[in-house]
Amino acid sequence: MKSIKLRQLIDLVSGDVPDGEKHLETIFGWHFEREMTVIKWSLGLSASLAVAILIAYFRSLSIAATGSTITISGLELTGALVLATASATFGVVRLFQLRRMHEQYTSALKLYSRFRGIKDFIQRYRETS
Repeated sequence: MKSIKLRQLIDLVSGDVPDGEKHLETIFGWHFEREMTVIKWSLGLSASLAVAILIAYFRSLSIAATGSTITISGLELTGALVLATASATFGVVRLFQLRRMHEQYTSALKLYSRFRGIKDFIQRYRETS
């Protein structure tokens, strides 16, 4: 997730939004759920491809043992394996990046409370600019 912008926090304070902390929680909750959905889809795709690769490989071995001409080429197997590995790597990297969201949420709450302390100054500044 990209960090919440200072302008958004200032708008939240100067707009007299009741229960701004709850709005921040909702924003970060939405981003967390969105990231988790992407991660789950990515890891699910990787697992599905890995299972499909294994099934196709063992099936081609059993078909080859009976003398049939249906086989899986090394290029097809390698391509599917690379795609599965790339999908799994993408999901794991995004999962590790998601760990920073708690720090961002805490920082946003801290800034929000500080901005509330200078709310009058912010409102006067906005009136003059």
